[in-house]
Amino acid sequence: MRNSHRFGSLEFNSSFSLAHDGTGREIRFTRSERELLRILAHHPRRLFSRAQLIEKVSPGSESDRYIDYLVARLRTKLGDNPRNPAFIATHHGEGYLWIAAPKDGESDGQRLDALLVIGPVFGLRRNAGAERGRAVLERLCTAVGDATIGDERIVIRENWTFQRHEASGARFTMDVSFFSTGGVLHCAAALRNAVTRRVLETYRFVADDPPAPGIIDDIAASIRNAMWMNAATPDNRPGPRDVPLELQMHNAAKLLTDQAVTYATAGEELAERRRKTPDDPEVNLMWAMHLYMRILQNPADFDKRAAYETEIGAIVHAHLPSYRDNPIHRLAAARLLMLAHPGDLDTAELLAEEALAETPAFAASFAMLGKVKMCRGDLDEAIGLYDSGIELAEPASEFHVFLLVQKCLALSAAGDREALDACCAALYAARPAVRPKFGYFFAAEDALPPDLELALGYLTAEQCRYAVGFLHYFSARSFHVKRHRENVMRGMIAHAVRKFGPAVVPDEVWQSVPRLRRRMSASMSG
Repeated sequence: MRNSHRFGSLEFNSSFSLAHDGTGREIRFTRSERELLRILAHHPRRLFSRAQLIEKVSPGSESDRYIDYLVARLRTKLGDNPRNPAFIATHHGEGYLWIAAPKDGESDGQRLDALLVIGPVFGLRRNAGAERGRAVLERLCTAVGDATIGDERIVIRENWTFQRHEASGARFTMDVSFFSTGGVLHCAAALRNAVTRRVLETYRFVADDPPAPGIIDDIAASIRNAMWMNAATPDNRPGPRDVPLELQMHNAAKLLTDQAVTYATAGEELAERRRKTPDDPEVNLMWAMHLYMRILQNPADFDKRAAYETEIGAIVHAHLPSYRDNPIHRLAAARLLMLAHPGDLDTAELLAEEALAETPAFAASFAMLGKVKMCRGDLDEAIGLYDSGIELAEPASEFHVFLLVQKCLALSAAGDREALDACCAALYAARPAVRPKFGYFFAAEDALPPDLELALGYLTAEQCRYAVGFLHYFSARSFHVKRHRENVMRGMIAHAVRKFGPAVVPDEVWQSVPRLRRRMSASMSG
């Protein structure tokens, strides 16, 4: 099986929905069983409590004893003896952990998919402190797993080499060396990008067992932040399908956390890096983008947008010359300038046109230039640019969804109901969760479909007011043509006013679309 996982005599497929043993017998697993298998096997030697497992496998279940039942059923299928386990071990009163050693990527050259491979490890073979060193690595492996909370594995491979695993799916590796002197075991480690092999961070500490309080957690947090920073930082030579900086930061956050809100990921780390290197253009740009994402994702920060705009504008203008060497940085600066100064499109357009004309960063350039053209009123050109980007995007990816949303906004501004409905259908097919959250942004003003009427019905007046303000701030206010602003806001305002009255629309929105206000007032008075 391609991208399979091998433990003992069993080979599991990538989703853990089935396995084969050495005789060819097929074992199938239910949804709950494969979810439990995936969690445990992706985090070997990590102890999970029943409460942690029930939250991931069956949230809302009234009894965490369901996990005991599920483990017993799995053991039966795996042929695992609870008294002498080979796969799942019980820590009585605490929970369960996966103890089977994986066979993939170790000796037979199979692909090993992992977020982090701790290896190669040097200096333990003839070292009297070998067991102590391995215990410390196990603690570090568990701590990094706890710090990342992602689905991808953190594994230890003492004999890891780049030459034998060039086709590996590992994202990061960390080579570790031990030496002892005077009875003290010292450890040095280098965290690397597994593709470029560039060193991201280095560490040195005394490998006591147990380690000094907090040292392993501190190193794990540093590893997590370094991986996020590297995943979120675009390469100086992006390819045609590379995505904008805000999506790179978002995707990097999703790589390391299963939380729905990603704007805060590594926020403290970015702030600390900025304090240490206040003049670093890249760190400052990422901080400005971090502020942008806070406005975008957190209602509490939406109220602070004026102060954030001022800081974002100052950062981008101060470092703008430094961003010309990197097209993704250049396009991010353009996006941030449009946020801070929506009326001034000239600089943003110049940066986007330069990136498209001079670099291979086609996809990100199409997205940015489409935004500029859309706001200027060149809707047909904007839609064409979005279509070009959609053709390059991976289906159902964050970038694909982002471009579909932008195209929907352009079609909404144009008032092309038929094309807008078709684009919305493609958007909801790619990401069904978008419809109940934002479907009423693109709905016709006369009536809402039953499911969107239900979704709107769950909103309080305050939440509805926020939704109206959000649509205006991140979209309609940037349109230079009044008719386009009105078309974007028309449906949302109609449904919001019908439910809560005119006061639900913020004053700044009414001032932006005065004809809609007059029309709405006349309709209500009539």
